[in-house]
Amino acid sequence: MSDRYAAIQAHHGRFPVRLMCELLEVSPSGYYDAMARQRASPTARAVADEGLLVNVLAAYRRSRGRYGAPRVHRELGGQGIAVARKRVARLMREDGLMGRRRRKFIRTTDSDHTDPIAPNFLGRRFSITDHPVLDRA
Repeated sequence: MSDRYAAIQAHHGRFPVRLMCELLEVSPSGYYDAMARQRASPTARAVADEGLLVNVLAAYRRSRGRYGAPRVHRELGGQGIAVARKRVARLMREDGLMGRRRRKFIRTTDSDHTDPIAPNFLGRRFSITDHPVLDRA
């Protein structure tokens, strides 16, 4: 329900509905339709969506939040659940589920360079007793 209809409903007894609808620039029939939809029982599709959302959440959690709608859809198909990918995407979007993106690989070492290599003064000749910090004391 929109904020405008909620405001009208909150002040329903104090002010005339027609006046509030006029001030909030909504039609009275729209307000009454919204109230009727709110009182009505959920549709068969809404009930089916709730059941499907349980399966979508399970597949999403098994992937540790990495799968987006296409992969969740593929996994549900593998389990024998026939559902459209766009429906899975809508359910995930409405529930705030998004697949985590893979981090971009960044190479931090460039071994193929032309710069001079630093000389190896130690030549792997070191031990705890040769540590300069310990020799100062």
